[in-house]
Formats: sequence, C-alpha cells, structure tokens
Amino acid sequence: MRNRLLSQQADPTLITTMARLEASEAQMRDLQATLIAERVARTQLERQAQQRLDDMRDYRNELSGAVRALRRARDEGKKNEEEKRRLMRAFEEAKHS
Repeated sequence: MRNRLLSQQADPTLITTMARLEASEAQMRDLQATLIAERVARTQLERQAQQRLDDMRDYRNELSGAVRALRRARDEGKKNEEEKRRLMRAFEEAKHS
C-alpha cells in the first residue's frame, strides 16, 4: 500500500529510497530472528553442558562412595582374616598345652 501511494505521488528517487528502506527493514527482521534463534540454541547448549557437568559430578560422587565401601569391606575382610588366624593360633596353643 505504501508503495502504491508513493508511485502515484512521489518521484523515482523517493520510491527507490523507500524500497531500499523496506528491504533493509526486512533484512533487519531476518537478522533479529536469526540472533534470537542463535541465542535460544546457545542457551540450550549451555543447559545441556551444565547437565552433563552435573551428571559427571553425580557419577564421580557415586563412584567415590562405591570405592569407599569396597575399601571398608576389604579392611573388614582383613580384620576378619586376622581374627581367624589369631583364634586358630590360640586354638592350636590350647590344643598343644
């Protein structure tokens, strides 16, 4: 509509300038839409990266807990073996006395 009114009343230079302005405005809208889409994509990537970091931290904590439990079980096993050997020695000594 704007172009129709201009073409009826204005000189060619004004018409050309208005067409360029409209093209520039369209290009600016496209660039703004692209910028918004890139911001959304970046935000999603940042959230995914943070989620992966959180997952890794959780896995590391879980693994650390499992390692501690295994160490405790190993130490307990060693204590049980030592106690068993001590009792066997005491039994052998009592048997030979």
